[in-house]
Amino acid sequence: IIISYLKKVKFITICLLCQLFVMAQWNTERILTIGQNALYFEDYVLSIQYFNQVIKIKPYLAEPYLNRAIAKIQLGDYQGADQDCTEAIKINPFLPQAYYARGFARRKMNFFTEAIADFSKALEFSPNSLYLLINRMDARDKNKDYEGATSDIDIYLKLSPKTYSLLYEKGRIQLELKD
Repeated sequence: IIISYLKKVKFITICLLCQLFVMAQWNTERILTIGQNALYFEDYVLSIQYFNQVIKIKPYLAEPYLNRAIAKIQLGDYQGADQDCTEAIKINPFLPQAYYARGFARRKMNFFTEAIADFSKALEFSPNSLYLLINRMDARDKNKDYEGATSDIDIYLKLSPKTYSLLYEKGRIQLELKD
């Protein structure tokens, strides 16, 4: 009777442990969702705390690193955002948002060459992204790569021909080129 009782206790314990692992999976997804909601509602410090929890439990996921980087950008921590994006890219090199966020952070830190490389990599995944083009154009302009900036403006105008404000930028850049 005692052996039978111990077998039942072992069985129940194993079942409870399995249930606990299933709940842990569900909780990390929920914590990530709560962090994303906090990010959406512009509570960046709180969202970072939630993303830290997910990273502690599942450091092999790229999404919490990327989301934490976005929150850090909003708080002005561009170096921390750069590090988080780099980690997200190591985990999943097919995230154009990570390249975009890292390029944005690097542009803010005046690392224009690196920012251009990140925007160019993101454009490989999203070649028609006007946001990526305008950011790369700005980084090229600040890096004094005026021909590259003009090329980006031309591509932008082909994708969005009614954007007349960029004609001013193109003229300003052509003045820099003494054209």
